[in-house]
Amino acid sequence: MLLVGSGLFFASCDSDYDVGVDTGLVAVEFRSGNISHTRTTNGGNEWITGDQAGVFMVKQAQPLSATTIAEGADNIAYKADNGSSAISSFLPVSSANTIYYPQNGDKVDFIAYYPYNSPLTGYTYPVDISNQSTPAAIDVLYSNNATSKNKNSGAVELQFKHVLSKLSFTLTSGDGAPDLTSATVQVTNIATTATIDLGDGSATATNSGQTVTANTATDGWSSSTIVIPQENVTGARLIITLKAGAGKFEWNFPSPTTFQPGKEYSYLITVSKTGITVSSSGIAIWAGTGDAPTTGTAQRAYKVGDYYPDPANSNTAIGVVFQITDQGGAHGKIVSLDEKTEFSWGKSKRDEKSAGVAGIRDE
Repeated sequence: MLLVGSGLFFASCDSDYDVGVDTGLVAVEFRSGNISHTRTTNGGNEWITGDQAGVFMVKQAQPLSATTIAEGADNIAYKADNGSSAISSFLPVSSANTIYYPQNGDKVDFIAYYPYNSPLTGYTYPVDISNQSTPAAIDVLYSNNATSKNKNSGAVELQFKHVLSKLSFTLTSGDGAPDLTSATVQVTNIATTATIDLGDGSATATNSGQTVTANTATDGWSSSTIVIPQENVTGARLIITLKAGAGKFEWNFPSPTTFQPGKEYSYLITVSKTGITVSSSGIAIWAGTGDAPTTGTAQRAYKVGDYYPDPANSNTAIGVVFQITDQGGAHGKIVSLDEKTEFSWGKSKRDEKSAGVAGIRDE
């Protein structure tokens, strides 16, 4: 899978111009393409009207610097003009800052990033991930693939990638069936600030030994956090705290640990009354949205002898588990506490004795 999601296309006309007048200038008009693999202000694959990206136009094959900027196109803000769509036109935030190709036909390169920030210190972008409540505000996208273009090149596509890293956690309730509702998930002893070199999109941590609180679904089943890419991180720790003093559990990441830019690291966590079990479920190119996690992404795990709660009130038991029909402990049979003979659970709402259901459901 490629770290490619957002295509911004440049067309060689400007709607503000009188088409009957040949000025020799070719204005740059942004148009977005499919952004299914990146995240914008609202997540998902849609731009929101007003989304802003910063753009630099640089002399061909030159490093980004004040002396290599072409036609004054230095951190120019462009905004989505028609949002709620995977394809949107992009216009300059200020018409006075419209980007034009060099009139003499010289070739140029384009660098872009999202979300827009100004003023910048030199050509670096500041990042602070300590507040994870709004992932879109800290999930930086970067593009430098569009090179050797001039006013005759036609459409130009900018391919964006994630600069930072992402940790995703899927939680299940294990022995003792602890309630995960409103659980807090934290990662400690990591960096929370960095600078991004806009010349190449690399991030450099500027602190260490910090703690971030992950963005966790209300039901506690899923959680995620954006982290600064780093190599050879030592002492990083995962902390899960249950509500109302029901328990606090810690797990040490392998030491050293490396968080690579543009990668998503997934972990499966089983929380019991006495501790947690953590396993890595893989590392992949970060192709998700970076949104706040959704509810219901995992099912509670049970074992024989556990009380089974009332779906309408998790504090009240309606049965005792006496048989498990899968390895994950999410499906099986219970003995009812109100003298019902049997009661099954699972995704299906059908009773096991319904027509067409043979034996215990295992869905």
